[in-house]
Amino acid sequence: MGEYGSQRDESLVTTRVIFNKTDQGWNIVTTPLEIEMKRNGKAVENPVFQILRNNPVTYELNKKGKIKNVSGYGDISERILKSFDNELGPKLSKLFDKDAMKKKAIAEWNLRTGDYVGKEVKNGEQWNKKEDFILPDGSSFKYDVKINFFLNEKYKDKDCVKILMIYSGKEPLKEKKYNAVIKGEAQVLVDPFTMMIYFQKVERDILMDVNIKENKRIPVRITEKRIYSYQYK
Repeated sequence: MGEYGSQRDESLVTTRVIFNKTDQGWNIVTTPLEIEMKRNGKAVENPVFQILRNNPVTYELNKKGKIKNVSGYGDISERILKSFDNELGPKLSKLFDKDAMKKKAIAEWNLRTGDYVGKEVKNGEQWNKKEDFILPDGSSFKYDVKINFFLNEKYKDKDCVKILMIYSGKEPLKEKKYNAVIKGEAQVLVDPFTMMIYFQKVERDILMDVNIKENKRIPVRITEKRIYSYQYK
């Protein structure tokens, strides 16, 4: 990353998830309880973690399991803006814009499970589709996804379906440059009867142009690996 160097971030997030049945379907309330982060091997704490901890986000589903709404991001951007008295405040607050966060949450939910509710698939079947990649400012661009289904996959003592997603895409600028490029893959192990997720892994590579000063942009590359495990009580 040139004069700006590089860094390695590692984070561990513990989240409580509560399923509530309603007359309309289901409300799924997710609340981050602990957020731990290391940067280049050293523990990091910042005001953003304090804001995100214990902030509930609710996914509203209809009776068929289709997502209707996501709420809970309302004042996060404003609280972050007030927590920083320097130029970081406005930049960080844009990353947590409530509309952008909502769009991203819905897109990720549908790609994990929402698009498959009520569908029948065969072992080895592949779907090809276009999805929206949500940028930090709330804008988006289309990227290609190849979705592969593998039946009768075991996770511990559970019979699951493995959903393997391979994706790539880029957002063009003028002069044939790009301000956003994404590639990677994700896999989800899900119970086909309850649609409960037991394991999830995401690996992706993102290259973006970021404004750091007026009329100055630098390329930023984010190599990301996320692993999720779930315990149901």
